[in-house]
Amino acid sequence: MSYLALVGSAFAITTGLASAKAISNITNADPGVVTATAHGYNNTDEVLLVTDWEDFNYSIFRVTNKTTDTFELAGYDTSNTTFYPAGSDTGNAYKISGWQSLGQILGITPQGGDARYEELAPFDKRNGVRIATGFNPSSFEMELGFDDSRTDQTLLLAASRAQEKLGFRFTLSGPTYAYAYGTVSCSALPIFDRILRRRVSVSMEGMFTSFTS
Repeated sequence: MSYLALVGSAFAITTGLASAKAISNITNADPGVVTATAHGYNNTDEVLLVTDWEDFNYSIFRVTNKTTDTFELAGYDTSNTTFYPAGSDTGNAYKISGWQSLGQILGITPQGGDARYEELAPFDKRNGVRIATGFNPSSFEMELGFDDSRTDQTLLLAASRAQEKLGFRFTLSGPTYAYAYGTVSCSALPIFDRILRRRVSVSMEGMFTSFTS
C-alpha cells in the first residue's frame, strides 16, 4: 500500500494534436494492442484515441511496446467484449504534439463518474426496484489564481470561447501520469475574494486514465 502526495505535482494542458493515424484494430486482450499501420510513435508518446468503443472514445493513453504497426495500451485490459465489442474497434489516434504547463492551481474538485440508477415502483411489489443503467457524466472543476498575463489562462479562455476540447495531464508522485480530455468552460470574470481566483470547469469525454512508470 502506498499514498501519493500532491506536493510537487505538475499539471499541463494540450496545445495541439498531430495528424490522425487510422486504427484498424484493437485486440481484446490485457493489455490491448492497437494496430495503426506505420504510426511512427515512440514509447511514452501520449496519444488521444477516437474510436467506436464508448469507454475509450476521447481518452488519452501512453504508447508502450511499440512496433512499426502496433503499440500497447499499458495497464488497460480490453478483454471484456461487453464494454469493448470485437469488430467495432476502428477509429483514429492523434499524437499530442505539445503541452503548456498549468500553474497557480488552488484546488481541483471531481464530480460524477459514479453509477447511475433508475428507480421503479412496480404495482405488484411492495418494494421498489433500483436498476443500474450506466454511469453519470464525469467532470472536474479547478480554481486558479487569476492572472490574465499567463499563457495557460489565455489558452483556457480561448478554448472556452470556442467551446473546444483540451487534454489535461496530471504528473503525480511515483511518478504517476494521469490524463483527462473534455470541453473547457472558463469565465473571463474572476471570483472577487481577497485573492482573485478563476474557475475552470471541464466536462469530460472518455476515461480518466493513469499510468505508473
